[in-house]
Amino acid sequence: MNMNKIEFVDIVSKPVGITYSRIQTLGIYCWQYERTERRAAFFLPRLSFNSNNEYLENLYPGISKKDLQGKGIFTSIWKIAKFYNKVSILNPEEILYNDFATLSAFKCWVENDLNLKRKKEKGEELFLQIYVLENESRFAKFKYTEVKNPTATIYYDWSEIPEESEEIKSK
Repeated sequence: MNMNKIEFVDIVSKPVGITYSRIQTLGIYCWQYERTERRAAFFLPRLSFNSNNEYLENLYPGISKKDLQGKGIFTSIWKIAKFYNKVSILNPEEILYNDFATLSAFKCWVENDLNLKRKKEKGEELFLQIYVLENESRFAKFKYTEVKNPTATIYYDWSEIPEESEEIKSK
């Protein structure tokens, strides 16, 4: 198996925690470069109740912390418009030279992440991957993982995302 080959899947889900407000504001999602990343058409961000309780309580009045403590919560799904595989925090222009909107959003992402900002200021090289997101579709009723919210990336097929049930079976 070629480790640099990016395989295609329908939906990718990653835990977003405190970065969810950046996703909504900037329209991108960034994470540390992973060689085994598979290409997906849609992004299903997993929120934690602890990091996103105010947002979740405003969006879904009456949401129960007791029942959702520790689980991953899904509020929407995004279409992935573009995927950038390996972008330097020091020289993002090398990859994003033709995509000014993403370059600007990426620079904002790095500046708003204290850890990334420190690394950049020290001249430490770090590579990130980027989803450029569009067309957010909000769920009328939130969905959640059946088990504890993992920190890992999870891939889903469309058939695994129930239309009516709230619970999504974890892999």
